[in-house]
Amino acid sequence: MADHLIVGDYGLLIRENSVTNQVASPVKFAEYLACGLKVIISEDLGDYTKLSSQKNWGYVYTDFNDTFKKPDLSVKQKISEEAINFFSKKNYLPQYEQLLLS
Repeated sequence: MADHLIVGDYGLLIRENSVTNQVASPVKFAEYLACGLKVIISEDLGDYTKLSSQKNWGYVYTDFNDTFKKPDLSVKQKISEEAINFFSKKNYLPQYEQLLLS
């Protein structure tokens, strides 16, 4: 799957506005980012909508328009590296250890 995604520029993650999706954590978000794709995302899709804007990993669907440019290779590489680090299990190790020790 990554072989196909890596040639793209944007991943589309659009969900209906519901309570379930407001607390969702779709794996597809991390998969898109790991492949260097910016994500066009729904409003209020878990924490990922805000995270996309804060880290410049994508755009909210309602704000996206044809003036947004194709990300160049250096941007795609940066997104991929940041996402792999952010979503790796070792990044959350202290939280896992705290849970186990509680």
